[in-house]
Amino acid sequence: MTNRLRQLRDDEGGFAIVLAVALTMMIAIISVALTMLVQGEDSKTRRDQTQDGAYQAAEAGTNAYLSDLTESNAFYTAYMAKGEATRTVSGTAHANNCSTVDASGKSTCSDLAWSSGSTWTYSTASTSDTGWFSMGNGYQYLIQVYPPNQSLTGLAEVITRIDVIGRPNGSSNLTQWRTIETMIRPSSLSDFQAFLATSITYGSTAVTTGPIFVGQDSSGVAGNLTHQGTADANLYAQGTVTVGGSTLQDGAKKFDSTTTPTALCKLNNCTAVPFTNFSSTVTTVAGAAGSGGISLAATDPTNSGLSGQTPAYSVNIWKLVFQSNGTVLVSSCKYGVTGSDNYASAPTCGTATTKTVPTNGAIYSAVDVLISGVVKGKVTVATAGNAVYGGNTTYNTNGTDVLGVEANGSIIVPSWARDASHNLTVYSAQFALNGPFEADQLYTSGAAGTLNFYGSSAVYGGSSGAIIFSNLFATRNYNYDNNLLFVQPPYFPTLGNAFTILLQRQL
Repeated sequence: MTNRLRQLRDDEGGFAIVLAVALTMMIAIISVALTMLVQGEDSKTRRDQTQDGAYQAAEAGTNAYLSDLTESNAFYTAYMAKGEATRTVSGTAHANNCSTVDASGKSTCSDLAWSSGSTWTYSTASTSDTGWFSMGNGYQYLIQVYPPNQSLTGLAEVITRIDVIGRPNGSSNLTQWRTIETMIRPSSLSDFQAFLATSITYGSTAVTTGPIFVGQDSSGVAGNLTHQGTADANLYAQGTVTVGGSTLQDGAKKFDSTTTPTALCKLNNCTAVPFTNFSSTVTTVAGAAGSGGISLAATDPTNSGLSGQTPAYSVNIWKLVFQSNGTVLVSSCKYGVTGSDNYASAPTCGTATTKTVPTNGAIYSAVDVLISGVVKGKVTVATAGNAVYGGNTTYNTNGTDVLGVEANGSIIVPSWARDASHNLTVYSAQFALNGPFEADQLYTSGAAGTLNFYGSSAVYGGSSGAIIFSNLFATRNYNYDNNLLFVQPPYFPTLGNAFTILLQRQL
């Protein structure tokens, strides 16, 4: 009996059964886990595919609406786009029903003429809206557009918001929806480092950091752009762009009449941009200055120093000296030198009056205007004559404050505007309708010092060129101010058929 018990105690035959059972259970658990994992991954893949399709539908709707706006920058006031959500005006719903589809499943609706005003809301629930546009691939999109205040239409600082939702056809599962928000504004001339109507050449030492465009002159002759230096942003010309071997840097490209797309198609819906398009720019500022801004006449009876002028009290040039506290010192002046060179010496000015930089940002002068100082606020100074920089012109806070200068004539820097070291620094977005950005052409005493310009120059140019300072400054640094992409001078001219995307994101 003792031997038998000992044998039973040492017998391991039952252990094999236990081990087999344990292995079987482990295999079963692993099999179940793998099945669940595969099913989960498959579900996740299908969900990702659905969401990706919804995003692509939202992207297609966004591109479609931007294309409509390129054709007409006031599209939203004339039409409800196909795929646009139901607009509600004074309690009345206006729907563009896109629920009817063709054999491929694509909606058959089209843009719907709109004549019910420039303001509306989208009060219909998106899940039940009939405006969804089906693309024929199992997905559809719905557009909601929020236009700017119509009193600001055409201004570069105006921002339009476009929200486009994409989803699988008829889906009410919001987790499958995707929304793209796009914020746009009209493309401004201040988006360019130089926007010219006269051919221009940049030498081998030139460095340009903003886009450059050369269009056509008053005779319709296309200008050419030659750049032998370094360009860190795109180069455009209605004629031709000629570059050096290493000119294009940081992804910069060139577009001209020989490229695909051409410069005009890239920038302005294949439409030429003559400077006459901007002829009303100064007038626009004049109107704003007369209704809430600062309007400066061609005479000033309060300045006794002008009594001997002909006609009496006539002002040759208004002097504006901006202050860092948001004011501007304004004084009427007469030229210090009469004859052929009005800018040979500083003008003689009367007592300055302190004015607050206007809320609407508009200052207009009926005669030449002399500008300097530290700008606080967003302001555009326009003149029926020439704009003249009388000294350093800077901002109180870069990226917050901005100065626009608009001249019906030219923009001029006289020799006496330089400091004791013959240097001058200017920040502005400037526009000259009928002349160049230049030094006093009659100055012949030799170039010295440095010009540091930060901003944008949209100038028509003259017989000698568009930007001319070799007779005054030994060194000229022209720099694009990237803040102009986000802070626009009031009433600055814009391109008619182009937009700048400020923001695009998925909500």
